[in-house]
Amino acid sequence: MKRIDHKKLFNDYDLESLLKNNLNSIKSQVELINGKDFLNTPASKTVARLVGKNSIDELKLYGHFIKVHRPIKYKIDAALTTPQISEDKNHPGFIDISNIRIEIPFSGDDRLWQLRPSKFNKEGGPIFGIANGRLIKDYSQPQNVKQDLIKTEFMSDLRDIKKYLHWQNLDIQRYTNTLQETIEEVVVERIAKLHQLETLSKRPIVSMKSRKRAASFSPINARQLLGIHSPSSSAVYSDPAISNEDFIKIIRIIRHTGSSCERTPNVFKVHNDNELRDIIISTLNTQFESGTGGDLFLKEGKTTITVSEGGKSVFTGICKIWSSETRFFETVDQLLMHDAWHEGKAIIVIFNKNKKDFSEVLVPALQIVASHPNFISLDEKFGDNEWQFTMKSAFNKSDIINLRIIIFNIYVEESKPILRLTEKEMDFFRM
Repeated sequence: MKRIDHKKLFNDYDLESLLKNNLNSIKSQVELINGKDFLNTPASKTVARLVGKNSIDELKLYGHFIKVHRPIKYKIDAALTTPQISEDKNHPGFIDISNIRIEIPFSGDDRLWQLRPSKFNKEGGPIFGIANGRLIKDYSQPQNVKQDLIKTEFMSDLRDIKKYLHWQNLDIQRYTNTLQETIEEVVVERIAKLHQLETLSKRPIVSMKSRKRAASFSPINARQLLGIHSPSSSAVYSDPAISNEDFIKIIRIIRHTGSSCERTPNVFKVHNDNELRDIIISTLNTQFESGTGGDLFLKEGKTTITVSEGGKSVFTGICKIWSSETRFFETVDQLLMHDAWHEGKAIIVIFNKNKKDFSEVLVPALQIVASHPNFISLDEKFGDNEWQFTMKSAFNKSDIINLRIIIFNIYVEESKPILRLTEKEMDFFRM
């Protein structure tokens, strides 16, 4: 008979924590759905899919299919109470024991066997093993005892299990009712936000003129470009803004510059944040100019790039070298605190010089932005290292920031220096 590890049921973790975490994740699940797909799918269908995805499958016992194995005979040392099998039936000091394994089939989410409901006994549930959709327990009693202790103990365990399942199901039912309401509220909220963003797209456009004889850049992993939103007399806002088409041009040039750095990392790894920012500004200013013919992209502080109109930024960029998750969160905060026009365009460019495993930068970066308090939506992914977000401005909570994040990898393995002999040492070996 295969050995099964036994442990107390309903005793390891709180069911409330699992249910609360599920509810807290609903907003991010909805926001991660592609905006176009979200609007093109009936809200009722989206709600039904998310309810199904986040529902908890209650545990159910199948009492009619309980399996009782044939008894196994043991002899146990009465003094040591250590189970031992002995062929010597007349061995002194040993008593005869009958061992019976009982299995209870079940269905449902087997994580629930370890989860403690809001109502529970302090000592925890009965002790059972869990394997292959069955609760398993080995019961023993001395053969010379006429009373059926095994049946009595099993029926007591079964009553305890059913009591715990009843308590769990009450918690799960309350969660299920709240789940439906939560998903419906979040879906309606995002539909309203997306429609608002669509309305806000009709804005006065700040003109960006390409310089004469500027080099042309081929798109690198470019997706389908957004069309130009022309100014409309019915527009609600009249704030200056860079068109989506010009924003794509800026991103395309930064992509090209960063990819050049990735192709020759040994050349660019020596640069700090400030120097990498200056390289990007120089490249942008070779392609665009202001209406007066001067430089359009200006430096601000050590790592910031701005395009200003009327005293506020219509474009903000920050260029940094990845150092830690905390510093990246601070960089996002720094950008969102910038005084920008409503629905300003922004970009964070990160260079990885220190992490050999690039995923150790990409994964936390995406998670940090998606869980940021000012996060509204993840609108599109452009490969593993580039994402488009909609964020709330920290400077003015009613303002929207269109944020692009691109991360470039210029990590290079440090090569060991080659030790060379000095002239005096070489003269020594010539002697």
